[in-house]
Amino acid sequence: MRFRLRFHTAVVIELIKKAVKNNELSIQMCNDFDSHFHEIKNMIYDHISKIAKLKPEDILQTKFSKPSFIDLAGKDIRKGEFKDYNIVKLDI
Repeated sequence: MRFRLRFHTAVVIELIKKAVKNNELSIQMCNDFDSHFHEIKNMIYDHISKIAKLKPEDILQTKFSKPSFIDLAGKDIRKGEFKDYNIVKLDI
C-alpha cells in the first residue's frame, strides 16, 4: 500500500508540475487511499510550493459528484479513448 501511495502521488505531482501555467493554484483531491489524505497533501505541498504560490490550505479533500469529469475521464482512458485529452509525457 505504501509503495502504491508513493507512486500514485509522484505521478500526480508530475502532472501538476506540467499543468501549472501561472504562479497561483488550488488543488481539490478525491482521496482514493483512505486515511492517507494528509500524507498525500504534504507530499504534494512539499513539491509544488517550490514552483507555484501554494499554501497548505489550498489543497482540499473533496468528494466529486457522480458522474464527475474524473469518472468520465477514467472510463475513456480505460477504453483507450484519448482524443479529447492532452497527452503529457512524464520523465520520472
